[in-house]
Amino acid sequence: MTVDPCQQVGDDGREGELAVVGLTLGDVVAAADFPLCLATFNRALRGLAGGVDLGIRHPKSGMFPAHVIMVPIAWRDEVTGVHLQIRDLRARLAHVRQATTHAEGIRDLYLSAASSENAERQIAATLE
Repeated sequence: MTVDPCQQVGDDGREGELAVVGLTLGDVVAAADFPLCLATFNRALRGLAGGVDLGIRHPKSGMFPAHVIMVPIAWRDEVTGVHLQIRDLRARLAHVRQATTHAEGIRDLYLSAASSENAERQIAATLE
């Protein structure tokens, strides 16, 4: 089975560096994620589109997390192939980590302010 020709497209609409034209699923997907990828691919061959989070291998980018959407390509009521859309999740995961770190910092400030004698004043000052 060969991956349909596609390229990674960034949020700005420009093509990225990940070209998977002519590669097999085994060339692109991390070995640990291959069974899940294959199951999703087989569902797409039966006409059911789906998406899955996988580890993707690339010679230039190394291993990175991605959301892969598989859409069946149909012609005359018969599935003739599967189109893959690979979306890099590294930037999104970095934003989640940053937001989590920020929330933990606010929580720590609140707890330190709440443990003192002037808790109400310190909490108000912290929130300002």
